[in-house]
Amino acid sequence: MEYCESFYKLNKNSVIFNCENKTYLGNTKNGALMSLNSDGQKFAQILENGCSLDSSESTELKKAMLESLFLNGFFDEEEAKTINSAYLHITDKCNLQCKGCYSYIDDRNKKQEMTFEEIQLILKKLKEAGLKNLIISGGEPFIREDIINILEYAKCNIGIKNISCITNGMFDTDIYIKASKYLDDLTFSLDSCKKENSLIRGPLVFEKVENTIDNLKQHINVSLIFTLHKKNIADIENMREYARLKNVNYNFSLLTVKSSLAEDLKDIYFEDKDYDDLSFVICNYKITDSSLKSQLHCTSCCGAGKTLISISAKGDILPCHMFTENEFIMGNALNDNILQIINNKNNIFNELNVNQFDECSNCEFRYLCGGGCRFRSYAYFNTIKNKDLLCNAYKINLKNLLSFTNN
Repeated sequence: MEYCESFYKLNKNSVIFNCENKTYLGNTKNGALMSLNSDGQKFAQILENGCSLDSSESTELKKAMLESLFLNGFFDEEEAKTINSAYLHITDKCNLQCKGCYSYIDDRNKKQEMTFEEIQLILKKLKEAGLKNLIISGGEPFIREDIINILEYAKCNIGIKNISCITNGMFDTDIYIKASKYLDDLTFSLDSCKKENSLIRGPLVFEKVENTIDNLKQHINVSLIFTLHKKNIADIENMREYARLKNVNYNFSLLTVKSSLAEDLKDIYFEDKDYDDLSFVICNYKITDSSLKSQLHCTSCCGAGKTLISISAKGDILPCHMFTENEFIMGNALNDNILQIINNKNNIFNELNVNQFDECSNCEFRYLCGGGCRFRSYAYFNTIKNKDLLCNAYKINLKNLLSFTNN
């Protein structure tokens, strides 16, 4: 794309910052990142305030830089936010009692479920809000007798591009095979690669899930998500090897609960003092609920409450699947317009920025990690405006990425 003679001004998603003795220009909306030399830095600072240019005063550097900036959206006007990903909890009910379950609520198996028609309505609204990635969760989704109908409606009637479903794996293979017609991925939750080490779910659950995985691999993309806790973190490499031998995708999630609720989990719960040591262990692993990435990108905050939302089994809209507290309810998907909810000026997550976070605002890496997970900040500090305790892991990871890129 060629630029034309006009007035040029970087949009509000653009940030100029220094990190590891280099200057970068980043786009916090789409993640684009440019390394700047001294001339590029001077030109970027001019564009930050806005300037008019004509071809007679444009050097080759300016022309090339302007073209790159156009291509990477640095001049784009701000658009209303749309939903990229959503967790939809279609039930609170579950046939297990896993320790530390993020979606656990009292009397969960006595709760009334949304009707199929109500779920249809929510799916329509999500599609209208621009949804690309749908994660069906619970409770245990396969407890619902109409689970196949829900998946079929989401994929075939609504046309949601990517649909995954999280299950504990305790159902017959046949129902999973039927579901596979409408799923792009089926994810099984585990906390071990050996039945005797399965502290959260138990050895019988492990055996059942293992058999189901072996029977399903030929029908659908199967993923494992291992929940890491204090008693199994040393076994992380064996878990990764287990997934490789099974020839399935895998990720890790950290057991994270509010400190005030951790007494019953004190034998496996990560305390804040554990995180420094933990960071060195996990910085080379895929952690789904973190800012540990395989490539550099620019961000000012995680997408919770903006491009990512979670919808509870009652239809309540929440910033992400980890936030379940009433104080974070943003609206209700059955009654409200989802796009209006996330774009509302009263949405506290809308303007959330890493520069507002304690211990982050002066960090040189802040625009490369965005401050990490807001729920982990809330869980340990009772505020969404503090650091993520995986901070050291982010720094290690980013230093490695920057070193590799610069070399």
